Amino acid sequence: KIMNKMKKEIMFAENLKYLRESEKLTQQGLADILGISASAITMWEQKSRTPDVEMIVCIANFFEVSLDELILKKLKPLLPVCAANIIYLREKNDIKQEHMAKLIKIKKVSDYCEKEKGKIPFLPTEMLTIADFFGLTLDQLTKTDLSQGDT
Repeated sequence: KIMNKMKKEIMFAENLKYLRESEKLTQQGLADILGISASAITMWEQKSRTPDVEMIVCIANFFEVSLDELILKKLKPLLPVCAANIIYLREKNDIKQEHMAKLIKIKKVSDYCEKEKGKIPFLPTEMLTIADFFGLTLDQLTKTDLSQGDT
């Protein structure tokens, strides 16, 4: 019973995929960096296998996150709220997607559009730039539905 109360959801697979994609790495690219096969990354991200402790430490070091963050904390930002807020703020201020793409230094507007749709995550640096641009905190941008109140 005590173990059930202490047990936390293991977020390793989701966090590995999020961190890898945030760094724009393919599974093969990360595998090459870690000196393993791409199929190992696939199995870890699909939760069919788990790396040994040494490899988990290497992964945490590579992505510059703590072991707790890598394993126990959900690292992926609240993209749906964040993306909805960015769309809301952009439209409220009559700003085109092209301008937002330039603001966060994205060359292709189509890539920016994918971010607004939530298909590609906004990187933390991009979210910070957007929050600063609109005079918001990162928490306001990522956790509060801005359309429900006046900012």
